[in-house]
Amino acid sequence: PAGELLFRVRSGGCAAPGEVERSDDDLRQQGADLLQRYVGMKQAPEFAFTSRAVQAIPQYTRGHGRRVAAIAAAAARHRGLSLCGAAYRKVSVVGQWSEEGSRP
Repeated sequence: PAGELLFRVRSGGCAAPGEVERSDDDLRQQGADLLQRYVGMKQAPEFAFTSRAVQAIPQYTRGHGRRVAAIAAAAARHRGLSLCGAAYRKVSVVGQWSEEGSRP
């Protein structure tokens, strides 16, 4: 709504896989603390929603770019073969849309 701000705080991933086990209240408090520290938000959020995407978001490790380049080179040898998905170059489909300016 007009005059409101939306923040999304993410936690966990391959660097901190135990985050998914924390309680909703703990995660919400961590989000509020981070927003206070880095954005200066002093009041509590009017709305907070917690969800978990367990092993659902690609986690790129060192050497990922070289592996993707090798896969792309191999696929290029097969006419008509296309590869798609967040596991190759983007963290999410939304990230791809925003980068390419083609969000539906």
